[in-house]
Amino acid sequence: MELATKLCTKCNTMLPVKAFWKNRAITDGLNGWCKKCVTERRRKINHPVSVDLKICTRCKVTKSAGDFHRNRLSSDGLHSWCKECTLLQAAWRQYGILDEDYQQLLNAQNGKCAICKATFERTPHIDHSHTTGKVRGLLCLKCNALLGCANDSQKILENAIQYLMKE
Repeated sequence: MELATKLCTKCNTMLPVKAFWKNRAITDGLNGWCKKCVTERRRKINHPVSVDLKICTRCKVTKSAGDFHRNRLSSDGLHSWCKECTLLQAAWRQYGILDEDYQQLLNAQNGKCAICKATFERTPHIDHSHTTGKVRGLLCLKCNALLGCANDSQKILENAIQYLMKE
């Protein structure tokens, strides 16, 4: 026996079956939300409200929208933590570095890359030994990539220096 109407669980409206998309995972073969409700939800996700300023839920500081990673599932399209707090959380999780340790590293390097000595334009990368896991310092993107491409091998880097010295 086929249904003629179905209740949308989002808007609580009894609608004809044609107002629902098919979904084989559901017992009656129809989506729980009507097409209109699903479309509205997709619009909100794909075209979030534009935000100029947002308060980071971790550090409680008001920052510009550019200081937050995008998150298409949130209502404003932005992650709840700012990029800096996200980095600090990842640093703690991966390397056991607390916020204070990170700030000490940054201050000890005068806000500059440990290799090229350039002032950080973007968020610094935390360099660590892949054998011991010990943090060595903060690097810019290019210097971090340099070490990564050389597999942290002193011999490869020495060979690169010799190559550059050839004329």
